Amino acid sequence: DVLEALDASAGRDPSGRIVLLAGAHADVGATTLAAALATTAAADGRRVLLIDADLRARGATQALDLDGATAGIHEAAMGAAPLDHAIVEGGGHGFDVAPASASRLGGGRELYSAALWPQILAQLRIRYDLVVMDVLHDMYKEETK
Repeated sequence: DVLEALDASAGRDPSGRIVLLAGAHADVGATTLAAALATTAAADGRRVLLIDADLRARGATQALDLDGATAGIHEAAMGAAPLDHAIVEGGGHGFDVAPASASRLGGGRELYSAALWPQILAQLRIRYDLVVMDVLHDMYKEETK
């Protein structure tokens, strides 16, 4: 099972796992898989955060009805909001969610290259057993534009 594979990959490292999911192109189910992984891990008793880092599609943000969030992962990564303000706790899903962006900004290049990511991910690895990131399907192409 997937959770056993994640545990095996963790070895002796006690910090949380970070899983990045992207499809080969849009609409192949990466967001659905990210939500299913988060749901399964949370049901197994793990502390889970789902990050919607796809600023174009915002699939997880919309599917989980978080369009009204006051801040999102974009604001936290850009230093415009504290990380805690970008996380919606529980919400009836069994896991926490960092919605894409409260400001509905498009694109993604600035999000993926934000200087605060190492600090954000280090904090999240301490706080959560599993962080699932749903990312832009062509994030690397976006980076090179």
